[in-house]
Amino acid sequence: MRWLSPFLLISLAAFCGCKFHRSVVNEYVRDIDTSWITPGVTTRSDIIDRIGVSPSTKEGGGISGSSFRWVCADTFTGTLEAGYIVTPTFERGTMYYSEDILVTFDREGVVELVSRTRSKDGKRVEIVEWRERK
Repeated sequence: MRWLSPFLLISLAAFCGCKFHRSVVNEYVRDIDTSWITPGVTTRSDIIDRIGVSPSTKEGGGISGSSFRWVCADTFTGTLEAGYIVTPTFERGTMYYSEDILVTFDREGVVELVSRTRSKDGKRVEIVEWRERK
């Protein structure tokens, strides 16, 4: 029975696995030009014609009655799996880059606000663009 404990530890270590995964969602958001959008002038139709509709919420963005939102996220995840029979999983993820574009509309579908934020380290967010109707 004494040999059982070291054997279990060695077996457990032998069947452990590590996985690393990088995920980039909506990379095209980085290239969207919003400089032509003028609050109070540009309409929802203008944006749809030129940029298109923002993706669904599952794809990293969103559409509501009063806004469009585009989100780009670049994340790196490491996973440690201990064993195959009983698999406790330990996961750690880090966001390296994110960019967010938000366009809000009034009731008539005219742009009220255009904002663009960016984070290059996943922690500090900088406002790259902020224009609103005057």
